[in-house]
Amino acid sequence: MPLAFCEEWAWRGFLLPRLRPLGLWPALLLGGLIWGLWHLPGYVGTGTAHRLVPFLVTVMLFNVLLGWLRLASGLIWPCVVAHAANNTLVIGFVNVLFASDDPRALSNPWTIGLSGWPGWLVMLAAIAALVGSGAFRRAAEREPVPARVTARAGWMRRVRTGFLGTLLVACLTGAAVEQSLAPTDPQRHASPGRLVDLGTHQLHLRCLGSQGPTVVFASGWGDSATTWADLQDTLAASGRRSCAYDRAGYAWSSQGPGEQDVTTQAADLAALLSRAGEPGPFVLVGHSWGGHIARLFHARWPDRVAGIVLLDPADEYSKDDLALLATIQAKAWSAATAVGLLRTGAWMVDPREPRLTRDNVPVVFGPSTWTAAAAEMRTYDTSTQALRKLPRTAGSWGSLPVAVISARPDQQIIAHHRQIAALSTRGRHIVAPTGDHYVHLAEPALVLHHIRQMAASGHRQ
Repeated sequence: MPLAFCEEWAWRGFLLPRLRPLGLWPALLLGGLIWGLWHLPGYVGTGTAHRLVPFLVTVMLFNVLLGWLRLASGLIWPCVVAHAANNTLVIGFVNVLFASDDPRALSNPWTIGLSGWPGWLVMLAAIAALVGSGAFRRAAEREPVPARVTARAGWMRRVRTGFLGTLLVACLTGAAVEQSLAPTDPQRHASPGRLVDLGTHQLHLRCLGSQGPTVVFASGWGDSATTWADLQDTLAASGRRSCAYDRAGYAWSSQGPGEQDVTTQAADLAALLSRAGEPGPFVLVGHSWGGHIARLFHARWPDRVAGIVLLDPADEYSKDDLALLATIQAKAWSAATAVGLLRTGAWMVDPREPRLTRDNVPVVFGPSTWTAAAAEMRTYDTSTQALRKLPRTAGSWGSLPVAVISARPDQQIIAHHRQIAALSTRGRHIVAPTGDHYVHLAEPALVLHHIRQMAASGHRQ
């Protein structure tokens, strides 16, 4: 109740009256969006970003109902009670219904509680009934826009017009800068490795060191070869050879022909290593989506694999809404790139990324990368189906050295990682002391330790 009071004092007590000059429904919907985005820091870097979209929908609908309570009663106390009751149900009741360690507890935000389609239908039905009975109209008439707020409406419109005008000019200027600088990126941001011709397209490959077996890094979705630069430098200092590459369309690699599903990407990696003259067998290190590629590579060319290290690998049984969210993210980044936002500096990138990434942001996260990333998500169903067809019997990988490192505290994902590790009689499952999906950035020493162990095991074989 005290926490709900603090929030309601702000949202319905302060913000709603100041948005009223925009109109009743714009004020209710915009207020809900602001309320939802206020929670954004709680989702960043927690591995729960996929919950943000259903949460925003829920908050906007809930805000409409709380806004009606506020206007109809003239008080914030009914809103406080409703807000506190909702939080109690979501946090308390669901975890009573399911044990806290049960993977079903709050596991699917699209179906659980108010933050899911059943709750949305309930709230939409309530809103429709209130609209049909004229309750919203009467509530708005009962508490008209305050005179002092009405007096500010003209000033608010001028501020809004000025802001939108400035934003438009900034976007047009940024787009002009982007269009003028993009053609010279190959000269100003030369590839740190070499381009290998596969016949239909070229892939960028960066290799360091000389001692085998060679460690081959496969990046996660949206990431380039540069994300491994620090690990590669450390391995090379001790003589260990390692190679990192950009998938078709990413960073310095050219777009590939046809659909770039994970089977095609595994074939591209095999062809790349052969054309580059890199002898196997390899220790494959795959992060997230790169874990899919490593597993498909091993399934087709097991004799070329000396060991596998999977860093919080993607789960082919995850819900399809992840592909939708990733596509939206790719479109958002593509738009930011189009208006030159990434030209403003490395502040747009995770500060833990290697210097090589931060120095080449316009190419590493350029338009080509996000076009390729969005194309990958269009093949999500095809890619995950290919993974689901792989053998899942414990020990089916024989005695291949395998290490699977989990980071996200999702019990369903951890169970999946354990199952992958059990495919080998020498498989190990490690839970990293971090919830950060980018485990190679959060715990580089841990990752290096297991890569070195794997390379030593593969060499002994």
